[in-house]
Amino acid sequence: MAGADEAGRGPLAGPVVCAAVVLPANFDRRGLNDSKQLSHSQKDELFVRILAEACYAIEIVGHDEVDKLNILWASMEGMKRALNRLSPSPLLAIIDGNRVPDGLAMAGEAWVKGDARHACVAAASIL
Repeated sequence: MAGADEAGRGPLAGPVVCAAVVLPANFDRRGLNDSKQLSHSQKDELFVRILAEACYAIEIVGHDEVDKLNILWASMEGMKRALNRLSPSPLLAIIDGNRVPDGLAMAGEAWVKGDARHACVAAASIL
């Protein structure tokens, strides 16, 4: 299972950064939570661990594409790209929010507040 989240939708300007993460079965999930709920030092420590141990992909959707698509669809595009870059491809993607991007290479489910409910989505929010 992969988790996907984005950063950058709130300001409605600039790039949107999207991440997809598959955590290994033995990953120590203690401390994983919505990145907005973590201190800077907690995020830093988890960031290093996630990069070292997880399978992940990060996509940046630039401001020109955000202007062309709008912020919502740019976020969906970025999450789709990140998820589809994961290798091996997971069987399921959990998307933070209320929509699943079109064109995923795997099944997808949308979870509102998914970053507080699924460790893999929390990991994506940290990246």
